Amino acid sequence: KKITWMTSHEIRRPLASILSLIGLMKNGSADDKEECLPMLYQSSEELDEIIRAVNKRINKAESLYSTNNSGHGFFPR
Repeated sequence: KKITWMTSHEIRRPLASILSLIGLMKNGSADDKEECLPMLYQSSEELDEIIRAVNKRINKAESLYSTNNSGHGFFPR
C-alpha cells in the first residue's frame, strides 16, 4: 500500500512541477527561463529521491517475501 501511495501521489507532485516549468520555459521570456532552471533542477532531484525510495521499498519487500516463501521473488519472473 505504501508503494502504491508513493507512486500515485509523491511521484506525481514533482512530475507536475517539472511539466509546468517546462511549459513556462517554452512560452516565457529568457528571464523566465533563467528563473525556472533552478526550480526544474530541484523538482528533478526530488523526483529522483522519491524513485530511489520506492525502489528501496520494493527491494525490501521482495527480500522479505523471498525469505518467507522459499526463495520465490516478490514479483513472478
